[in-house]
Amino acid sequence: MGDLVPQEGRAMMGTTFSLLLDQKAWSVDPLGHSAYQLKHFVIQQGNPTPDTQYKQCLRELWARWGAYRQAVFTWEQNQARLVELEGWMRLWQRLRWVPFIGLIATGRYGRAKAEHTMLADSSVELQMNMKHCILRETQVLLGLLRSLNHSPAEDRDAAEVENWMKRGEQKRAE
Repeated sequence: MGDLVPQEGRAMMGTTFSLLLDQKAWSVDPLGHSAYQLKHFVIQQGNPTPDTQYKQCLRELWARWGAYRQAVFTWEQNQARLVELEGWMRLWQRLRWVPFIGLIATGRYGRAKAEHTMLADSSVELQMNMKHCILRETQVLLGLLRSLNHSPAEDRDAAEVENWMKRGEQKRAE
């Protein structure tokens, strides 16, 4: 059985992965939303009052918190599994030359090496996502929340009525 992944494809994806790891690429075109998009489309659009903008900002921060927690959990699991796989790979590599066991060891070593490569790449991807998307967007949203300089309305019913009245005005103006 031959190589299922052509060498040209591996080379191209290796080049792509190297480009994606380049820190300068993310300063030019960041992952996720830009500060402008977060402010104008995520927070302000559809939220005509300071109260609804404040609440939307809190919802967005909550979503980033959940994404960060999940990314950290997955990254920590990957790191533990990588250590485990490295141990197995050392064992299987030594056993590859033992008669009768070598064939099994060679197959298991290959599977462990493939999983190790996948998890290592996944860990790098998680780190890039945390740094260049989740944490960057969180920083922007925290700044927006502070700039709103708003405390939640004490009279929730009045704030809700004001929000829907302004939304109605916006619809009629369109």
